[in-house]
Amino acid sequence: MHVTEERTIITRSYSQLSEWAQCGLKYRLHRIDRVERLPAPWLATGLAFHRTVELYETSGGMPPDAAVDVFIAEFDRELLAIEQRTTYPRHLWLYGGRGGVEADIERRRAQGPDMIRAYIDATLTSPVEVYELPDGSPAVEVPFVLPLWETETAVVRLVGAVDLVYVTRAGSVRVRDHKTGAKEPVGNRQLGIYGLAVEALFGEVVTEGDYYMAKKGAATPPIPLSGYTPEVMHAEFQALETALAEGVFLANPGEHCRACDVKMHCPIFQMKGPT
Repeated sequence: MHVTEERTIITRSYSQLSEWAQCGLKYRLHRIDRVERLPAPWLATGLAFHRTVELYETSGGMPPDAAVDVFIAEFDRELLAIEQRTTYPRHLWLYGGRGGVEADIERRRAQGPDMIRAYIDATLTSPVEVYELPDGSPAVEVPFVLPLWETETAVVRLVGAVDLVYVTRAGSVRVRDHKTGAKEPVGNRQLGIYGLAVEALFGEVVTEGDYYMAKKGAATPPIPLSGYTPEVMHAEFQALETALAEGVFLANPGEHCRACDVKMHCPIFQMKGPT
């Protein structure tokens, strides 16, 4: 949030909306109470993959071995940064799979190169091409700021970045988000927001998008986006704004609690006991 001489500038994001929709209590603990969150090795994986892909695409391509070196360097750098900013010892970190945190770190460091090589293979055999921005650069990690609404006291904006915009062989423009987790996302909200952003920025009507699942080395089938209209987007963010104004932070306990990074501060989780 930024305050000008006249009105407050409020920024909203897909991650804020998604977090509140999944669990209002998590939103409050994370974004309002600002409790310390549990680290997780998968955070380093996601950041390293995104940075490597961005460098690969913006450089016009690089040898696979060089891209792998970038991933490993970024993974280790982010892991060190996480460790330096947390007070939680490693044995308390969140992790996936068997064997504890250390095994998960090594497993992800070993899997990362395979994901990068698979991504490069996919780009070389894909019948699509990355969309070209007006300045001639490839549409990778494209930042956007969309106006949501204004009041006498505030200006509310939606900010984010589109992982990738590409053009199909048939000439249609699609948006893509890169995922390094195992589960495919449900719904079209994130891609829908991306599509509206691309239309606002470049005048391209986006009716489909997909998720590139790095662990599988392939994208999902095209996901229809025409139903995610500006009206739907505004209604969802208005719901978030109303909840914040009224202090509506309903807990939503479920399977996702296992990987929740604020569960150490969550009264519902602590009452239930670790699982």
